[in-house]
Amino acid sequence: MAQLYTQGKCHGIHPFIVQIRSLEDHKPLPGVTLGDIGPKMALNVIDNGFLYVDHVRIPHNHLLMKHCQLQKDGTYIANENNKVFYGSMMYVRAVIILDTYHKLASAVTIAIRYSAVRRQTVLYPNKDEEQILNFQTQQYKLFTVLSKAFAFFFTGSSAIAAYKKVFSDNNEDKEQQFKSLHALLAGLKAISTWNTAEGIKICREACGGHGFSMSSGLPQLESLTCASCTYEGDNTVMLLQTGRYLLKCAQELSNGTKLQGTVAYLEEDFSMGHTQVGGNLHLPALLRLYQHSSQVNLMQVFQQFSKKLASGNSFEEVWNMMSVNIMKSAMAHCLIYTVKTFITGVNDIEQPELKLVLMDLCKLYCVHGIIENLSNFLLPGLLTEIQVSELNDAMFNLLTKIRPNAVTLVDAFAITDRKLNSTLGRYDGQVYSALYDYAMGSPLNKTKVHVSYHRHLQDFLKERQLKANLVSTCTTYSLLLFIRTLFSPTLSHSPVRIL
Repeated sequence: MAQLYTQGKCHGIHPFIVQIRSLEDHKPLPGVTLGDIGPKMALNVIDNGFLYVDHVRIPHNHLLMKHCQLQKDGTYIANENNKVFYGSMMYVRAVIILDTYHKLASAVTIAIRYSAVRRQTVLYPNKDEEQILNFQTQQYKLFTVLSKAFAFFFTGSSAIAAYKKVFSDNNEDKEQQFKSLHALLAGLKAISTWNTAEGIKICREACGGHGFSMSSGLPQLESLTCASCTYEGDNTVMLLQTGRYLLKCAQELSNGTKLQGTVAYLEEDFSMGHTQVGGNLHLPALLRLYQHSSQVNLMQVFQQFSKKLASGNSFEEVWNMMSVNIMKSAMAHCLIYTVKTFITGVNDIEQPELKLVLMDLCKLYCVHGIIENLSNFLLPGLLTEIQVSELNDAMFNLLTKIRPNAVTLVDAFAITDRKLNSTLGRYDGQVYSALYDYAMGSPLNKTKVHVSYHRHLQDFLKERQLKANLVSTCTTYSLLLFIRTLFSPTLSHSPVRIL
């Protein structure tokens, strides 16, 4: 992938086929310098490399021209739907969103299973120590992460389905839907990987010192997920791409253009308020609350952006001044999609008992998202203090309701012990025997006395013991001489014989 310049104009990034090594001896071709970039924080099994080319010529037909044409005189002709070229990149981002579900599900499975086994602190007289999963602090940490895992399952599945629909052969409005989907997937990639990285960190810390052990499987998950915050698009850049699209939508809305798809809510009238939002946790009302918050936030950012432009600042200057608020608007917009797909996914479940359990998780996800981003709802005056208090109480009630099903919910992910590869997340609950076996497998435990003792410490300690014995003998002699001198002054100059 490289920038294409012809006739003094840049046409953007395009794919090229470039031979970089000789077919005879595999050495880099003239003008080509390449190598490995060195160790990374994670993913070191992947051989990421660098490539530097200096005056390297390739044939004209080595530019892949499915979505453009380059004539031999340098004339560049773009197809009408040339932006569809980014389709594969968008698909990868959709897959990443679903992959965050797998990683977060693995982490929360480990943490919840371990928390059901681990006991600590007597809460009631004449009772055994309590499972730490019964503590509200542990439930708040892990059940909110559990709700996010299910949310990203529905979001990722919906994102892949949306991608397939946009790029289907019979889609007549492909280009317009492409823009909306591109912006959505960029933002969803950012919020899903950030939330997953934070969620895995919470799971690791919830397992105490054992969670820090490589045997728990959590450190590996954490480092891998941290990488996903950067590859296939840095998350900050992704959210800014989403924000740019949203600002264009706000501009179109101000010009009277009707909005469709994932941004249609921006033109809705939410003046009726959100009186249903409170302890009853009406899901449609919670969704409208998210939409109203995003709408107010985006329009405020758009108005500030327009005002700064009108005052004489350049677009680039205003963009830099407003970039943090633009990111926040993008995150609020993407959260709506996760809430909406979660609600839709739960409503589509046919089994009543299962539907009720997942409904509680869906409510927890919605309420926790409001509590986490409270300023987005309080500053515009969308919620009252009484409603916030009711939502907070309802959230803690949901933790109690979810507790009896917590282990069953993570078992439903059907992640095998082999795939989890964790001493703490074993299906049979034999955590401590697994920890012991793992520890005994350390090379340092192959012998009862480490070889370094014989090589370095043994002679040193013997020498020290000899010196210590000599010092002890001298001390005894001096003490005896002092005593005899004390009680027999006349013998102070007489030779002393030690008996």
